[in-house]
Amino acid sequence: MHHVNAFESGSEIIVDISSYPSPSFVKNLEVSILKDPIKRNLFDAHAYLRRYIINLSKESIIFEPIQGSKTVPFSHNLDLSTINENYRYKEYCFVYGVVLKIDNVTLSREAIVKKDLCRDDNDKYWYVENYYASEAVFVPSPTKKTEDDGYLLVPILDGYQKKSYIAIIDAVSMEIINKADLPTYVPFNLHGRFFDGVL
Repeated sequence: MHHVNAFESGSEIIVDISSYPSPSFVKNLEVSILKDPIKRNLFDAHAYLRRYIINLSKESIIFEPIQGSKTVPFSHNLDLSTINENYRYKEYCFVYGVVLKIDNVTLSREAIVKKDLCRDDNDKYWYVENYYASEAVFVPSPTKKTEDDGYLLVPILDGYQKKSYIAIIDAVSMEIINKADLPTYVPFNLHGRFFDGVL
């Protein structure tokens, strides 16, 4: 469904993607299904992070499934991925994204997840009941000390107040450090970008 990142390592090309077992996932996003509390909770909404290793010298492709962790068992189910763009096409560790149905039951139980592809059991997430997060955008810190030194800008709909805000989440701790209220509610949205230095 969505490309995460790719990089070269010797004679290999490593490709990470978010995929679904069936393209029917997209059809299930029709308004008539999403408005029906029974139908929207019945379909499989889980993406699966997958890694493909393309060996150019051997002319082979190896598939390596990416697993969740003990602390965040659903971390491998993220989609709408974002990374630190300074690591695009480079060896990297961190990918952030949205996971739907974190309880395996309710579509609207969604979290913003940080998946560490380099270390086991270092995954984190942000989740609050009845708050609905959209796709995050990673903004690197000017200090650029580490790959995850930066912030996630995330549109979030507060289901209690029926208002939206942009959350600023510390990408290291996955905690909200500030927010900016928006003048209207913002429905679930996709594929925003941050451009440094553009006014």
